[in-house]
Amino acid sequence: MAYNGLSQHVDFVRLPNPGERFELLDLIGEGTYGEVYSAKDKHNGRKFAVKILESIADNIEEIEEEYLVLRDLSKHPNIPDFAGLFLKRGLTVEDDQLWFVLEVSDRPSWVPIW
Repeated sequence: MAYNGLSQHVDFVRLPNPGERFELLDLIGEGTYGEVYSAKDKHNGRKFAVKILESIADNIEEIEEEYLVLRDLSKHPNIPDFAGLFLKRGLTVEDDQLWFVLEVSDRPSWVPIW
């Protein structure tokens, strides 16, 4: 696989396919490293925010940093739950997408900040 040995913290081989669990809804933001969409869990209807990154190999340091922060801080009461990383494989490695998935809270003032 193209990502073997690329990351010390993310095991790309074991990342699940997001299409089996999430349905993308609306584009809610754009940033330097990707786009953010609202999404719905196909199994329970819960709402999530999904940041989609492409050019995975070119952004591995940023991916690892963001992953570690979300993993380590998501249980804090003022931080949304981190549902995990997902890898949507494309026809080529260049078409692959890495999805960072966070809850969208019903609390009135909470929106993920990317």
